[in-house]
Amino acid sequence: MAGDIRIRNSATYLEELRIIHQELGLTEERTFGHQGPIFVENAELVRAGFDLYDRDLYLARPAAEAWISMQSAARHDGINLIVVSGFRSVRRQQEIIRRKVDAGQQLIEILRENAAPGT
Repeated sequence: MAGDIRIRNSATYLEELRIIHQELGLTEERTFGHQGPIFVENAELVRAGFDLYDRDLYLARPAAEAWISMQSAARHDGINLIVVSGFRSVRRQQEIIRRKVDAGQQLIEILRENAAPGT
């Protein structure tokens, strides 16, 4: 699979994540029970096609391989599977949440459909 991209080291990532959460107001008490565990971004992502919105789809290699296999098997059975969204960096997740907050949505509502960056 072509298109590998690299992510920063984990110490830098965790510090960046702390700053992003602080900027968004995502303190432990303001995540409304939806914080979840923190995940370090995968260091090797591969391009696995396109998502529903015709954006490049990036997944961890094992997930990409499983996706392509599942999609092929489904196609063989006359079923067309479509990915809505793949990997999102903490920066991309921050942008999505910031845009929604700036549009007037409440954080509690946003976190019902969008995960906090890094979770």
